[in-house]
Amino acid sequence: MSAISEACPMCGTPTQVSNKEVVIEPQQSDYVRRSDVKMLDGLKEVMDTMIADKRINPMSNIVATTEDDGYIGGREYCVDWIIGVPTNYTNKASITLYFWGKSDEDKKRISKLENAPIFSQESYDCGTDTEKAAYLFSEFVRNVWLYDGEVNFESVEIEKASLDSVELYLSEDASNQWEELVSLVNDYNALAKESDYTLLSIDEKQHLFKGSFPTNKKVGSFLSKSAKTHKRMKVAFEKILIHCQTFLKDWQTK
Repeated sequence: MSAISEACPMCGTPTQVSNKEVVIEPQQSDYVRRSDVKMLDGLKEVMDTMIADKRINPMSNIVATTEDDGYIGGREYCVDWIIGVPTNYTNKASITLYFWGKSDEDKKRISKLENAPIFSQESYDCGTDTEKAAYLFSEFVRNVWLYDGEVNFESVEIEKASLDSVELYLSEDASNQWEELVSLVNDYNALAKESDYTLLSIDEKQHLFKGSFPTNKKVGSFLSKSAKTHKRMKVAFEKILIHCQTFLKDWQTK
């Protein structure tokens, strides 16, 4: 190894010791934040956009990627890493970091970090704390992948959110719209009981609508009775979702 090497070519351990004092912020209880980790430019702003979009459009399934064909220093998007919001149909957005494709060298570097318990997992839910999420992902890129450059991030929508799990939090100020919602749900559940579909639920105290619709259910040919029932129920289910869309909870003001 060269005497002027910045890191060991075998394990990636830095060989140059900086005289700059490293400050560790103590206020976070579940992760450590170091002053020597440079946040990736624009990542927090992209995460903020992802959460805002999910709150107003529960069907969206958004992930963060890079303008460089989804690569960061040779690491391929959706193979080694992913940043996304809940894939189910919900307006309760959060940011989840996924650390996939970790090599043996990655694991060695992770073991030396204060946040090793987080980075050793395949995924970590940061909730709505995009500052925390951006820092953690930046630290992983800087100290595990040893990448010191910058990348341009953007958010993109992939396939639609699944209707197999729907969880919508509704506005507390829209009590006048509950009567219509209750009527729609009762009509749907009456047909669901006859056709062996999962019943929907509404909780007026929690202002919560929950349900699921089996979009991939095998129903036979399009002329069969089961196919006609499935189509009718899907129309009714989507009508409920459209109604809920008009009075979703405004998370920005809560």
